[in-house]
Amino acid sequence: KKVVTTCPYCGVGCQIEVWAKNNEIVRVNGLEGVLPNDGRLCVKGRFGYQYANSKKRLTHPMIKRNGTFEKVSWDEALDYVALKFNEIKQKYGNKALAGYSSAKCSNEENYLFQKFIRIAFGNNNIDYCTRLCHASTVTAMIKAFGDGAGSNSIEDFETTDCLIVIGNNIIETHPITATYVKRGKARGQKIIVIDPKWTPLVKYADIYLQPRLATDVALLNGMMYHVIQEGLVNESFIKERVDGGMDTFAQLKEVVMKYTPDVVEKITGVKTDIVKEAAIMYAKAPTAMIATGMGMSQQTVGTNNVFALIDLCLITGQIGRDRCGINPPRGQNNVQGATDVGASPVFYPGYIQVVNEENRRRIAQLWNVPFEQLEPNPGLTTLEIMDAAHDGRIKALYIMGENPVITDPNQLHTIEALQNLEFLVVQDIFETETSAYADVILPAASLFEKNGTVVNSDRRVLRLRKVIDSPGEAMPDWKITNEIAQRMGVNIGQYSNEEAIFEEIRQAAPILKGVSYRRIENQGIQWPCYDEQHPGSSTLYKEKFNTENGKAKLFPVEYTEQSEKPSSEHPLVMNSGRLLFQYHSATLSRKSDVLNAYVNESFILINPEDATKYGITHGQKVNVISPRGNIITTAHVSDEVLPRETFMPWHFHESAVNALTRNEKDPLSKIAPFKYSVVRVEAI
Repeated sequence: KKVVTTCPYCGVGCQIEVWAKNNEIVRVNGLEGVLPNDGRLCVKGRFGYQYANSKKRLTHPMIKRNGTFEKVSWDEALDYVALKFNEIKQKYGNKALAGYSSAKCSNEENYLFQKFIRIAFGNNNIDYCTRLCHASTVTAMIKAFGDGAGSNSIEDFETTDCLIVIGNNIIETHPITATYVKRGKARGQKIIVIDPKWTPLVKYADIYLQPRLATDVALLNGMMYHVIQEGLVNESFIKERVDGGMDTFAQLKEVVMKYTPDVVEKITGVKTDIVKEAAIMYAKAPTAMIATGMGMSQQTVGTNNVFALIDLCLITGQIGRDRCGINPPRGQNNVQGATDVGASPVFYPGYIQVVNEENRRRIAQLWNVPFEQLEPNPGLTTLEIMDAAHDGRIKALYIMGENPVITDPNQLHTIEALQNLEFLVVQDIFETETSAYADVILPAASLFEKNGTVVNSDRRVLRLRKVIDSPGEAMPDWKITNEIAQRMGVNIGQYSNEEAIFEEIRQAAPILKGVSYRRIENQGIQWPCYDEQHPGSSTLYKEKFNTENGKAKLFPVEYTEQSEKPSSEHPLVMNSGRLLFQYHSATLSRKSDVLNAYVNESFILINPEDATKYGITHGQKVNVISPRGNIITTAHVSDEVLPRETFMPWHFHESAVNALTRNEKDPLSKIAPFKYSVVRVEAI
């Protein structure tokens, strides 16, 4: 049989036709004539499906007894989970429990999970991996624009006149979006790449700026300096569409004019003429877009980085028009949707703050619970939950489809936190590095085994359709969560199917009210979509921003140095990121023989100058040491990184990069600095 569904990998949301025979997936094709991919697929989308039929799939619930996992019935497992959650809640209070939701689950499952946490646990301690990737971007965009999503459509990457790609290895991490960029280049599009590490897009770039790690604010302020000096400020846009008009611009100008060419070059290492050329190219373009990635967001100054990008957009008027705006390509196929439907410690569905009393009353009525039962204060974020587990404030944790031992910073701290819990439930499709610390493991269905919806990077609501049956006794996540709630004596709703859950989502989240399964049967719809006559929104902010007065806000920011600095003991800085042929913690992608044939082991990129200095040769085994831990990997000598900087992919559990990273947080977004850790590299 052939079934149309959404690719389970990155946030492009490619539409795929999956061929299955005898309950086994045998082929995946791109679906032609349908956005966002129009038939195109990357290597992961085409060949990365083997995990679904892997013999390593979880098939039965398990309870840990005397240090060993034993298979049990669903009734025994669910009763035990419900009993322990209730016991801990009664003994320690509501605030002692928390949950990790998942960007690898559907909108319907994330919606029900956040509803479970808020009603059954009685708090807002729910977060997920967005806190580890684009939390800084979302935080800055909501403060400046009122929405935390990309302002344009993926197909606009082909037709805009100028594109800045900053901190985003788009060809490897979002390959189908990159095909639009390449076609745009063939049409004459101007491309500016800003990245401390060389990426394949540099081959297509008109200008490549390679700043030192964590100097982005200085560089962007320097670009704005040239925009002002060259008389390229769009004053009419600022007066009409920016809160405070030219008065707030004057405040921004006071900050950025301190970033003279000499100052910027000293901080960033980028030559003045290149900074100036890039600023003029962007500001003068008839239309221009920005694609910002985790190179910008995964820093202790991540929110400030994005504020600086937004300031650049606003003073040049390169937003609020077709083919103009700022876009964060998302890393997982439902990392956008999970927050859209409320998997957040600070937002209810539709990005309405939990502190909004009027909305809480509305939601309480929709959920048929007393208004007073809904916690009015924000909950803990992903890293705050782990910190609270480490110091004993969180006693029970329910993890759905996340693997924090690999994905969270400072791995030793994460493991100690999990070991300190009184009760840990892991709900997943495979045993993972995290499930080893669980008290109960619950087997879930993969995205090939369920119906529902997801939201991609350009806010497009897309269908998931069941292709094969789940192995053994594995169940869809929403059914497991609902069963636990019932056994806790809590009613979070009775639903006949996934569509029934989505109908409730439409009531909870105004931005999705006009979307229905019927309307997205053949083609996705981009939110906001407020009623069934609304066509959806391909471009945001064309008439107004989603703020109280409809105007955007400028946020002047200063460059600040990192608290962790290179030293004689740790003289290098490590950057980290993804590769084309593997995916995130690689729980899925490393089940594919095809993908593993391309790359299946860790490495560290080190500049030739540093390799010579430290006596390291290409292909040599090395020990990478940070103040927090060490890992063994293979040295790749390359000028893709600057002197005194290194790069490691973090897909490989046997060389877990997060054993080296630190869990310091951006004060606004609470994200960790995965892109900046001091290390030394020693030959073995």
